[in-house]
Amino acid sequence: MIRNRGINVEYIEECIFKQEPLSKILRLMVLASLTTNGIPAKDLESLQNMILQTYGFSHMVTFASLERLGMLVKQQPTKNMFPAICDVRHQYER
Repeated sequence: MIRNRGINVEYIEECIFKQEPLSKILRLMVLASLTTNGIPAKDLESLQNMILQTYGFSHMVTFASLERLGMLVKQQPTKNMFPAICDVRHQYER
């Protein structure tokens, strides 16, 4: 089971375990991706692996198409800006 990284991922995972229609699962993944600025990379890869094992490897093309269209995106890690701000502040204090 995916670590607790959000209710969206957990619900999608449950749907896969219940073998609900793939169209429902893909819609949920796209919705989560678009509304949360992407799905964390580990979660997305895990969900994709689960889907490929459950529904078949023919859906690799589906994922490639959704990614190419920008509908299924990996969340970009946020950069910690605090060290950069401190460096700038120290330069002006001198």
